[in-house]
Amino acid sequence: MWSLRTLVSNPRSFFAVESSSPRRLQPAVVVGAAGLSTLLGSLLLISYSLFPEQESLAYALGRTVVEVPVRLLRGTIVSFGHIYVYWIVFVVVFYLLTTPFSGDGWTFDRREATTLLWLGGWGFLPVALSGLVWFAMMVVGTQVVAHPETVAETERFWQAVQQTPYVRATQYLNVGATVWAGYLWATSLATVRDVDLKIALASVLPAVLYLNRHLLL
Repeated sequence: MWSLRTLVSNPRSFFAVESSSPRRLQPAVVVGAAGLSTLLGSLLLISYSLFPEQESLAYALGRTVVEVPVRLLRGTIVSFGHIYVYWIVFVVVFYLLTTPFSGDGWTFDRREATTLLWLGGWGFLPVALSGLVWFAMMVVGTQVVAHPETVAETERFWQAVQQTPYVRATQYLNVGATVWAGYLWATSLATVRDVDLKIALASVLPAVLYLNRHLLL
């Protein structure tokens, strides 16, 4: 908890200490937590949905047994894994964009790259926190929207839940979370690559914009 408090209150100090011997498990868990809300949200909607007869997998939700189509479950699990792809791709982009400004020039520094990877994982903390709020609002949304009684109503139910004012309000929180995440990424980038913070901020901007692409398009 001390580390998380320092990350929130003084990220420069946190990354300066962390860069000397970066931890691996904790940032990987933070990234996983950022993707967990999407997985839980999908399972929540599935638990109230009706599907046509097909190969399914049953699981217990309290006293209720929920049957989930195997194909849909696979897609849900894959969607959870996308956050780890984002993690790796973002760090690669950060590294490449700061290469012309780093002291190493175009020489690849494996230690810097791996350190940036582990420090970059901590930057997903704001995304994980906003995801928890989003999931809580999804739970509220499922209680105020009529549950589907036929297979045809399932898709409309999913859309209606996500259009409730509770869930829609989290869009503003998500924007703030991605901006905060961008600042954390930039701070870690400036620390590891020894570049000016302004250059680091410009380098993480594509990632922040990509995470908010649904508002820009």
